Amino acid sequence: MALKNNTWKLNQWYDQDVAGNVSYSGNGEMWVWGRGNVGELAQNNRTAYSSPVQVPGGWYGANVFRRCGYNDLNHTTVVKNDGTLWMWGDNENGELGQNQASAQLAAASSPVQVGTETTWSGGSPLNKATAVVKTDGTLWSWGYNLYGMLGHNENNVKYSSPTQIPGTTWSQVGSGNLSTLAIKTDGTLWSWGAAHFGKLGQNQTQTSPGGDRSSPAQVGSGTDWACVSGMTNGGAATKTDGTLWAWGINNYGQLGQDNTTYRSSPVQIPGTTWGTTELTLLQGVDMCGSIKTDGTLWVWGQNDKGQLGQNNETNYSSPRQVGSETTWRSAVVLGTGSAGAILATKTDGTLWAWGNNHDGRCAQNSDPDNGGPDSYSSPVQIPGTDWKEMIGGAGGGLAAIKGD
Repeated sequence: MALKNNTWKLNQWYDQDVAGNVSYSGNGEMWVWGRGNVGELAQNNRTAYSSPVQVPGGWYGANVFRRCGYNDLNHTTVVKNDGTLWMWGDNENGELGQNQASAQLAAASSPVQVGTETTWSGGSPLNKATAVVKTDGTLWSWGYNLYGMLGHNENNVKYSSPTQIPGTTWSQVGSGNLSTLAIKTDGTLWSWGAAHFGKLGQNQTQTSPGGDRSSPAQVGSGTDWACVSGMTNGGAATKTDGTLWAWGINNYGQLGQDNTTYRSSPVQIPGTTWGTTELTLLQGVDMCGSIKTDGTLWVWGQNDKGQLGQNNETNYSSPRQVGSETTWRSAVVLGTGSAGAILATKTDGTLWAWGNNHDGRCAQNSDPDNGGPDSYSSPVQIPGTDWKEMIGGAGGGLAAIKGD
């Protein structure tokens, strides 16, 4: 698919489609399904879909930011291969970066471009906000600055356009629930925002009154962090040596320590062969997981809808393997808590789902509202053999790229 004319704007997308200005030839197709309450499926409506539907436009080489599942996180963020940034979904707090006044902050059910820059690299939607890194190492954020999670040394301020966080050596940013996690090019790990439950990894008490950070603060002194992502009240990160670390609340055993004790500083999960890329780090609300270098997939934490793929609904506080396959490539969580499902691709291009099937998030062309299964406790295949990148979110809407 390719856009013929430079007319991709809110409320014009479908007019251009009808006029023949959108071509559907070629690879790099984006497909979506699940919940669409605020337009997060980019279908120009607010409808849920229980099987994949295509998003118009060309997505060749698109870098689709992976979303973690948080209650108010219902917007989608995509960088195209030309370095442009596109978003859609909820915009109540300016999280779509459209430089609008408060009275104009309406949700977008079709893709809208953020500015005109062509140097966007990678980032993450946050809870009510967004943070994105550019190719020059700068980090930008916008939306609602609850607890200082935008990193601008202030609280409770809204920005509807990108605002720079100090520094020019940022390499990766991850989302948390009212907190932000990031890694610099020197391998150091940083966090800011809400601090309760030890979610910043700053060795604070469980309640940490006054412990919130409105500007980046370093986590420990390590210089070998490789990849980071957030959970509802915590985070997890891999190091370059293949070790995996987690911190925060641990009520379902999501820290993988074979107990339910919370930790306010990173603790190691057993093993030294965990994958060190974003594709292999699986983060949910109250569960965690990762793909190892041997292609096996491991999960732990909350499992009340079978989201751990163990053919049961038992919580686990230490890693459990999903099946016996050694060909898993990437995985993402879709939905929150007991509403969560896991979507994962294999190296053969197949896509699999399991967990809560509300709003059809397992893409089996059915959902509980029309007589379909409430959940799946082991992987079921979604049609197709050329699936690539994926994202998921609390709203229960997922997008995936097909083709090269």
